[in-house]
Amino acid sequence: MAKLTLEFKTDNAAFTDGNGEAEIARILRTLASRIEDGGRDDMHILVSDLNGNAIGHCYFTLPEPESD
Repeated sequence: MAKLTLEFKTDNAAFTDGNGEAEIARILRTLASRIEDGGRDDMHILVSDLNGNAIGHCYFTLPEPESD
């Protein structure tokens, strides 16, 4: 089973003035692309907001391949 852990803060300027939902959606699309293009079974991705501020982390792990 694959495992995804995602945590980030939404208490800064990138999420104000009604932009919160759009910024969260942008972050999720960016993470999905990075995971898809990653080429690794395990990865740690630093989550950044639109302004380039580090706001959290994403950890993604694929399951071990089954032995024959």
